[in-house]
Amino acid sequence: MSERTSTMRRRRVLAIDLLRGGAVIAMIMVHTLWLYGDIPTQRDSWLGWVLNLLGKGTVSFLMAMGFSFMVSRDQSIFGSVRRGVLLMGIGYAMNVLKFIVPLVAGAVPDAFIAAHAWSRPLSTEQMAHLVLTGDILQLAGVCLLLMGFIRRWSSNKLTLLGWAAAFALGRHLLAGFRVGAPALDHGLDLLWGTEFNVYYPVFPWFCSILVGMFFGAWYRDQLEVDADEDRLFRGMLVMGLPLTVVGGGLVLAWPHVHFGDFFHLGAGGITYLVGLNLLIMWACR
Repeated sequence: MSERTSTMRRRRVLAIDLLRGGAVIAMIMVHTLWLYGDIPTQRDSWLGWVLNLLGKGTVSFLMAMGFSFMVSRDQSIFGSVRRGVLLMGIGYAMNVLKFIVPLVAGAVPDAFIAAHAWSRPLSTEQMAHLVLTGDILQLAGVCLLLMGFIRRWSSNKLTLLGWAAAFALGRHLLAGFRVGAPALDHGLDLLWGTEFNVYYPVFPWFCSILVGMFFGAWYRDQLEVDADEDRLFRGMLVMGLPLTVVGGGLVLAWPHVHFGDFFHLGAGGITYLVGLNLLIMWACR
């Protein structure tokens, strides 16, 4: 192990760890609310309001993932692909535990079935729909498949911001594109789907991971000098403020284009959330 890699492993950034842990806990709470809470609790109660607000911290989890990748020991294409395939497999296995096992046990609320306009017992096609649902782990897995390649193709850390912009803007060019073959269409939906068989399509959510990779590369480069964490988080503040303002302005001006719903964002929506979560990361520091 090189001296530089050893230094990276010793110098954990505690604010990043705090964000990642907090985001995971929030996601568990939000998913529990959506699956088991009634509609008044979800939409009209203070608990629903707070948990839905915390759900926006998904971006912090993804940025922390990108940051950690850039300071990890294994940034190779092979390692990235291997971890991506493993994570996708875990994601689909969790869908079985999250949906199929409770359905068989009779523990899924009737409101969940009714929300899909289904009736009991579910058909094989409906069960397959639940198993193949694309959630946060499927997003992370597909992005890991790409991260090793992008790491190899990025000449410097600013290139990562160019990739981030491409995935944010590309959403508007590719959203909903399918070829008519179910197996291929599922893969395309994971990339840029517009329906609720996929909750976190790669376009534009990969943008947040790439921004995290940018700051991870910044921190990695600083390790050669003085690893000034204060400077790193000031950079998040400096970038977060204009992104929040610009993204928020686009959302206010064209809400249906940029923030039709939380899961299927446009460029303005992901820009706003990335900026907001950069400010949250700075505040955690």
